[in-house]
Amino acid sequence: MDSINIALAPDDNYAKHCAIVMASAMVNASEGSEINFYILDGGLNEENKRALGNIKTGRKYNLEFLRIDADAFKNFPEMSYITVSTWYRLKIASLLPPEVTRILYLDCDTVVTAPLNELFEMDMEGCLIGVATDNMWRRYSKKLGLPSDYRYFNAGVLLVNVEAWRNEGIEEKLFAFLSEDTDRLKLMDQSVLNIFMGDRAKRLGLKWNFQYIIPFLDDTCFFYKETLDEYISAMTDHAIIHFMGEYKPWKDDIGTLHPFRNEYFKYLKYTQWKLSGDEERAHALANSKFRRGKFWRRLAHNIAHKPMLVFRKYYLGGIYLKFKSLGKGGPTAHKRRRILG
Repeated sequence: MDSINIALAPDDNYAKHCAIVMASAMVNASEGSEINFYILDGGLNEENKRALGNIKTGRKYNLEFLRIDADAFKNFPEMSYITVSTWYRLKIASLLPPEVTRILYLDCDTVVTAPLNELFEMDMEGCLIGVATDNMWRRYSKKLGLPSDYRYFNAGVLLVNVEAWRNEGIEEKLFAFLSEDTDRLKLMDQSVLNIFMGDRAKRLGLKWNFQYIIPFLDDTCFFYKETLDEYISAMTDHAIIHFMGEYKPWKDDIGTLHPFRNEYFKYLKYTQWKLSGDEERAHALANSKFRRGKFWRRLAHNIAHKPMLVFRKYYLGGIYLKFKSLGKGGPTAHKRRRILG
């Protein structure tokens, strides 16, 4: 029997979203897979713990809460919607049971859309983690002084080689690295992992961490030839969607602009936060009306606050990406057109 091990680190505000990630993984799991969830718990209340243990998809799953000493992270920074719980994953290897040698860490703003078995059968080739390129990879690489050909990765989806972390004392080395220069904390955990892991990060492909970029509203580096075709392919062939940035699907304003938003709400019905039929219809109608004018209002807002936005290379690259995608043709061209708007 294949074991699918998944770790998440929600706080009480993100427990609902965590439940949806869990439900999506179970609904899309291969028949016969054993599904194990490990919650990095920095102080979840009992009600949310019960909710995470009562997801009704018809699939059995194992759930374990790994208690984190939140005080150990009290001096670790937060940023906007990124809470201190994002740092908890650095201790994942020492918290997991000894029989777990590989685990998939997922941010709570992701949704699983396909079986995950391939990740757990993959040869890690001596790497410490498996990752996908970040949507702003060139900008971050330049900012951190990394080599020009380095693809900065996104840490919202991490396939962790737990066995290698234990054997090489990676957790201890990571915290030693942070204590040597506390200014490194200001970089946040994603940049710290990029600097520390270097060439020990295996590239999984955007299929496993698809970060959709809204044309005309967001910047991206995916228009570069190194990632262009991979991104276009991931639009219709993805296993994990990552709702990066501010366009979260649960936001009833700008969240309505995300074309994959329904992939999030598809799994709400399996959780204690499910909507009634009337609530679902009212929700869909309200969002449909809101979405009609929201794109133009958002575009006008962006340009008014940052008038030079339209001249940015990465912004123009996103527009190029839209038309390049539409020009690819083939059996999925219609679907791409619907996605891109």
